[in-house]
Amino acid sequence: MMYSLNEIYSLMLKAAIGSGLPMGLAEEVAAAGQWLLCHRQDGVGAVHEGLASKLVVWTGPSVLDHVIARPNGDPVEMSLVDAPLLFLGMAGVVSAQTRSQIQIDFSNGTHATLNADGIVLNGTLQTDCGASITRGADFSGLPPRYHTRVHVDPSLFQALMMRAALTYVPATEASRQRGAGAGLTDND
Repeated sequence: MMYSLNEIYSLMLKAAIGSGLPMGLAEEVAAAGQWLLCHRQDGVGAVHEGLASKLVVWTGPSVLDHVIARPNGDPVEMSLVDAPLLFLGMAGVVSAQTRSQIQIDFSNGTHATLNADGIVLNGTLQTDCGASITRGADFSGLPPRYHTRVHVDPSLFQALMMRAALTYVPATEASRQRGAGAGLTDND
């Protein structure tokens, strides 16, 4: 089914919060999924996988902050990448924000480069392998235009909806009296 990019971003954000992530990490996960969707990758599937495994969700942003803080060409090692596509999305967001090329060499021989044009992937992503991440040269120019409508697999959409539902307040008389929902009358 087709959805707007903003609608899917909001769903991924709610699903991440419903999975128990703090707001900042939830925003990182949703932004990574959105970046992947903009570059014609399975961002929704990557978010779903990452929320199930959680290692990259918790460590990925810190590792990438460390990469950006180091001089160009100085690699940072990550011993285990359990959701590699989500990690590529996180690296893509950081690349776009810092206008720096990021190179990732996975221990299985797969190589990824993220820059203004998106992602160049040589090899096959595998879960549970290590990675060496390096900041490359800065780039300039305008980023490419992105599409705003995306196709999402209905089963993945439903799986994220179930996680997002964990953020909803139960509809009970007691919750309405405490301020949830529209209240007891329509005049408040």
